[in-house]
Amino acid sequence: MKSTNISNEAFYQLLREAFEKGEQDPNVTADELVEELSVKLMQMVEYRKR
Repeated sequence: MKSTNISNEAFYQLLREAFEKGEQDPNVTADELVEELSVKLMQMVEYRKR
């Protein structure tokens, strides 16, 4: 698997957004947050490969 560099700032922004969503919506599960974060990370990786 080839590695792709993603800036720390972009990565931490995604984490902040997930954390804020978890704080704002007490009904959201950890699984949902992780799944959403995974999708966003994969999108970033795919975008950087172009």
